[in-house]
Amino acid sequence: MLGMLRSRLETAVAKGELRASTDINGLSRFYLSVFQGMAIQARDGASQAELRAVAAAAMAAWPGDA
Repeated sequence: MLGMLRSRLETAVAKGELRASTDINGLSRFYLSVFQGMAIQARDGASQAELRAVAAAAMAAWPGDA
């Protein structure tokens, strides 16, 4: 999963969707961690609203314009 995410982010840099200075390794590990954490929280009973709040916070951390 990490490799697929890293590959997609590399493609985004190549297409100009993300800045060339984007830390691909850090960003891919961050979003994989969010994904895995949300999966664990969902399994443990987090509500849809709680998980949506996590997703919103994660997207607020998304790098700005290219």
